[in-house]
Amino acid sequence: MSEARKKSKLGNWSLWQLFLWYSVYVVAWTLFKIFYRYRIVGIPNIPKEGPVLFVSNHQSYWDPLLIGVGSRPRPFISLARKTLFRNRYFGWLIRTLRAIPVDQESASDLVAVRNCIDVLHGGDALLVFAEGSRTYNGHVSEFANGVAVLMKRAKPTIVPVAIEGAFDVWPRMNKKPKLFGKVAISFGQPRSAEQVLDKPVKQAMESLRQEIQQMRSDLRSDMNLPALPETTSQLDD
Repeated sequence: MSEARKKSKLGNWSLWQLFLWYSVYVVAWTLFKIFYRYRIVGIPNIPKEGPVLFVSNHQSYWDPLLIGVGSRPRPFISLARKTLFRNRYFGWLIRTLRAIPVDQESASDLVAVRNCIDVLHGGDALLVFAEGSRTYNGHVSEFANGVAVLMKRAKPTIVPVAIEGAFDVWPRMNKKPKLFGKVAISFGQPRSAEQVLDKPVKQAMESLRQEIQQMRSDLRSDMNLPALPETTSQLDD
């Protein structure tokens, strides 16, 4: 095993970055528990060290925080729309927390892809929302094949992540979240990139999508939330 893959769960984070990460963690955990009866499933499935790729569905603006609180002491790096970095204060925050800017108007942001691969090669954890944008209907839409590029090139441990309830409290059609509700996340069984990509890319991504959709559906049932409309269609972001 290479030195990069032996890195501890703290990876390449500085003390200041870790202090900021855990400060955000404490505030977010408190708010989610009070207002959204937040619950977490599958924490033991999170590897404590080595490169990890969290592959998640995307329901709301809350999602990175929900997963960050759920992953507990394992900090991760996520992608962020490049326009978010223009805001003086929020841009400083996500830049300090090592977010990777991505150009959503580009069909293939190669700089962002290379940065993601570098993060994984460095032994850190990375979060990707495989749908590319927030859901319009709560269901999990088609996964981008580009996620498979990260798997092939960096060979991280893959952890599927399902978010549920966030769409109900903050759907993308609303400018502000509801004050109360229920949210939950579930971390699925970790596996190697080779295990995920044991079939053609499109089929592999669809299998992973269906797994996360089932995890999401199971959470919704356990939370006693009303069923979502039976539709798989999504509008373009």
